[in-house]
Amino acid sequence: MDRVFYDNMKAAEAGVYYTPAEVIDWLNVAAPKRPPKCKKRGQDFSMYNVPAAFDIETTTINDDPTDPKATMYAWMLGLNGAVMLGRTWKDLEYVMNIMTIRLKLSDSMVLPIYVHNLGYDFQFLRKHREWSEVFAMEKLKPMYALSNGFQFRCSYILTGKSLEECGKDLLTYKVQKKVGD
Repeated sequence: MDRVFYDNMKAAEAGVYYTPAEVIDWLNVAAPKRPPKCKKRGQDFSMYNVPAAFDIETTTINDDPTDPKATMYAWMLGLNGAVMLGRTWKDLEYVMNIMTIRLKLSDSMVLPIYVHNLGYDFQFLRKHREWSEVFAMEKLKPMYALSNGFQFRCSYILTGKSLEECGKDLLTYKVQKKVGD
């Protein structure tokens, strides 16, 4: 396994995470090198080969029991083992804009980011980005969605397993999904 990833994972396990204000420092420890060129549908196309994951935490506000509202209160973005923690959509947009510039992302230079149960997170995320491509198995269940070089992929659909089951299957890094409240 890559030494950078290993070091970043050890730091994350120790509780080290970055904030949006530290995005440059985060990218300095986590950003991968430019990937080799490959072909897709007859055009130049490159894809980073680096572990990346995204998740949001949400809550429901029941001021009016007949019309509950859900909102995101935190997001996490992992890149090459280093973890970024943010609170607002504005902060996420800021981080993604810096990443787009630094990694030279576009629809032909893509960073795949895995989201467990993308169908749920996408219902929040879709309102905050412009999407050039969305591939869904059925309504509200995207397998992937592409936005300016960020390709969010549904790891739940790819594995067919809960996060708890995925954690049990890992061989190199032993992790457990906390379950319950």
